[in-house]
Amino acid sequence: MTTTSRLLPSAVLFFLVVGASYSVQVPLWEAPDERDHFHHCQFLVKNGVLPPFVGARAANTDSTVLWPQSPQLYYALGGLLVGSETEYAHPHVHFRPRRYTLYYCDLPKTTFPYEGVIRRVHLLRLATLALGAMTLWLTWRTARLLFPADPAAALAALAFHVAIPQFAFISATVNNENLCNTLTALCIYLLIRLVCRPFRWSIPVFLGLALGAALLTKQSAFYLGPVIILAVELEWRRHRSLRRSLAVLAMIGGLALAVAGWWYARNAVFYGDPFGTRDTQAVVQKHWGEEMGARSLSVSTLLEMFKYWFGSFWVSIGQLALHLPKPWYVALGMACLASLIGLADSFRRDGRQPLLRAEERQGLLLMVVAVVALVALGVNYNLQIYTPQGRNFFVGIVPISILGGTGFLSFWPASSRERGAGVMLVAAVLFQTIVLLGYVAPVNWAAQ
Repeated sequence: MTTTSRLLPSAVLFFLVVGASYSVQVPLWEAPDERDHFHHCQFLVKNGVLPPFVGARAANTDSTVLWPQSPQLYYALGGLLVGSETEYAHPHVHFRPRRYTLYYCDLPKTTFPYEGVIRRVHLLRLATLALGAMTLWLTWRTARLLFPADPAAALAALAFHVAIPQFAFISATVNNENLCNTLTALCIYLLIRLVCRPFRWSIPVFLGLALGAALLTKQSAFYLGPVIILAVELEWRRHRSLRRSLAVLAMIGGLALAVAGWWYARNAVFYGDPFGTRDTQAVVQKHWGEEMGARSLSVSTLLEMFKYWFGSFWVSIGQLALHLPKPWYVALGMACLASLIGLADSFRRDGRQPLLRAEERQGLLLMVVAVVALVALGVNYNLQIYTPQGRNFFVGIVPISILGGTGFLSFWPASSRERGAGVMLVAAVLFQTIVLLGYVAPVNWAAQ
């Protein structure tokens, strides 16, 4: 076992401790849409049927949910922990305008030991946190698969992932994103196996099932489409078997369609399109205002969009209201720019041989295409429903972390790459600790 492999359990344990701290400290519903996600789980387990079509009149009541057009897998699994005996959460939630805390739950025993609905929320939070830890492990495992001779690259990707406080926060709250993050991370891992390892028919089978489950959890998993097509094309270049490549593509698409296609067909019947976009747009505008509606494509809109994405990708705790001082974001922006420069340098040739093996270059190309596809999907969605939030990019946290870690690591000499990756991990732990103890905890302690 290498030194970097021995650091993996410590990094995962640190992530779990930070996530558990968020789960305990952050008040109920003090996360984006947490109340709606929990109520959706309650609705399924209490009624035993899919949420009915109600159009733009959607709201959290005993007979419907706010987002009936959303894929249902997370809510069905979450209902197993919610249980049927708990009362509905929505009557007990009150709006309280404040600088940071927007909601509070007016129920007894909101502190440990929890009771009733409060206990169920925290159980679901812990289960969701476990998914976040699994996604973190998949980041390391995918990087290790991509760079088998360079364990420092896997540690660098792990460090980049650990350094994102917003991911730890979102992982510690009730939402469908973490299940989708884990499933898409598994898809990325399987795609790297398809491209960089000897072919096995079990890979496209598992990939199709994982993709179907991801699409049955959240629509953002569709960004994987171009990545899968490119991966099959790269696999064809290795073996030049068109029949096998077409069979692989058909197997992946067929299994994904078998798992998730029925849901999108249902949406097409009820809402007029497979994604229910028009109805979602109507609900958003009804509940949050007309400014959340469609935008026209322009340079100013894109710049504003990327500004919100970047800030809320790193730190935007609570109901997207608790931010770091501006110098922190400037420093993070400079660090990301340096990482991009280092990543570009990783692809160059040194006059004797490529700095990366062919399989590694192909794998990194897949990561780049994944990020580009995710950004394109995000731009398209936000031009229809303007809710730019960086957490929506966590569905691509594995390629983002691998590219970010690779970029930073390129500045270290070959003889000290493991030391450089270790420094990155220490810096990530320090940053997470500063955000949690220096900015988040004091606000939540003051609110209790």
